[in-house]
Amino acid sequence: MQKYGHPSLREIQRQERESLIIQVAKEVFIEKGYYETSIEEIASKVGVAKGTIYLHFPSKEALILAIVKKSVEMFAQELKR
Repeated sequence: MQKYGHPSLREIQRQERESLIIQVAKEVFIEKGYYETSIEEIASKVGVAKGTIYLHFPSKEALILAIVKKSVEMFAQELKR
């Protein structure tokens, strides 16, 4: 729940965890490739349970799409500069 237009501590923590999942997943996908990467391995490297990954991303495909979206957003920000 937000107060005064600011995200709650819980929301901030959720966003930070999601960003960390995306960052670690990107590294693992680059290192091992899509088919050799498991959600379990990503969860282990992040330090969370596999179910936590699925709370943020319902599938491995959804996680890849989030990585691509984040990369495109970062690229667009660089172009604006």
